[in-house]
Amino acid sequence: AWAWIQPDVARKTRVCSYDRAGLGWSEAGDGRYVATRVPEELRVLLDRANEIGPVVLVGHEAGALFARMYAARFPENTAALVLIDDPTTVQTTMRATFPSAWPWLARVGLLRLSGQLSSLAEGLPGESGGAMRAFLNRPDHLTRAAMELSGLDEVTSTARPLALSSRIVVAPVSLGTVAQPAMIVTREQAAQVIIGGVAGLAQQL
Repeated sequence: AWAWIQPDVARKTRVCSYDRAGLGWSEAGDGRYVATRVPEELRVLLDRANEIGPVVLVGHEAGALFARMYAARFPENTAALVLIDDPTTVQTTMRATFPSAWPWLARVGLLRLSGQLSSLAEGLPGESGGAMRAFLNRPDHLTRAAMELSGLDEVTSTARPLALSSRIVVAPVSLGTVAQPAMIVTREQAAQVIIGGVAGLAQQL
C-alpha cells in the first residue's frame, strides 16, 4: 500500500513498512484484536529487527492513530510523526455495520466477483497492486481489517487526548480522503505525502 512512497523516500534514508498483526503477510497471533497492543507489538518488532531509534513514524488514517499511540507510549523511541488524514483532526465517514460482511463475502467468492474492494488498489504499481488486491479478498485479512474499522471511533477517542512529548515533531498531511478505507494509489497522492511530510518536518526542526 506504500509502493509509490517507500522507494522515493528510501533514496534519502532507511524506510521500513510492516503489516499489523492479522493484516497482509502478518499472522494474527492469538487472533484477538486489542488496539492498545498495536504500539507494543510494533516496539517488539523494531527491537527484534534491530532497528535503532528514535524513529520517524508515518501513518495513514488508522495508522496515524496507532502512530500517535506509539509516540505517547514510547516517546524516547520517537523522533517525529507524519500523520496522513489523521482521524483525530480530519472528519472521516464510515459505515460501521458494513465491514462485518466483508469476510463472509470473501469466503463465498462474492467479494472478488463484485470487485468492490479490489478497486481500492487500482493504481498501485506492479506486484504491489496484485498483492493488495489479493489481500482485499482474503477472509483472514478482512476479518482483522473489519475489527480495526469497526473500532475506529473508539481508537480515535483513545488517541485524541494523548499527550505527546514537546520534542516530538508532528507533521500533519491531508489528502482530503474522508471515506474509510482509503489508500494512496497515485503518484500525485504520494507526492503530496512526501512533499507535505518533508515540509512539515522541516518547518519544525
